[in-house]
Amino acid sequence: MGYVTAQEVIDYTGVDYTALDLADNAALLERLGQWSNMATEMVNNHIGTTFEDVEDVPLGVANGTLRIVANMVAQAKLRRQTSIISIDEYQQRLVPDTVFTRSIKEDLEPYVVAAQKSPVPFASGNVTIFGSNTPMKAPLLELSVEAVNYYRPLTERMRTMVPNVWDVPND
Repeated sequence: MGYVTAQEVIDYTGVDYTALDLADNAALLERLGQWSNMATEMVNNHIGTTFEDVEDVPLGVANGTLRIVANMVAQAKLRRQTSIISIDEYQQRLVPDTVFTRSIKEDLEPYVVAAQKSPVPFASGNVTIFGSNTPMKAPLLELSVEAVNYYRPLTERMRTMVPNVWDVPND
């Protein structure tokens, strides 16, 4: 069971079954329950914990989950109308598919388990600063696991673009 009920989503969004092209209110309740479970899993993965008893869910976590489901509802309603939105008379883009927005992630930050925030050693030694004719050394910082995983693809792309910078001997 998700952290929010289908009825809470209906109260928050005002959605009814006709807006999602569903047969009846029971189908709407079932669909919103499924989306609540999906949103709950997204939140659990983000904060690094699970609340077994719905009564123990902090209000901030429930609010984040509710907003994710509301974003799913809004997106589903909009996609049924069109997959392209016009920003002005010349610019058009696809309907964004982000339901777990940056603002929701920021609001959930106080609930992230401390173990996910703890720094782990990324490397030891020094790194050469870019753009220097004379190598300048700077100590490497400890980065969180999340930061390392976030920047790893970027680092790999940079390595292929500027291979000689990465081949610095460790003193």
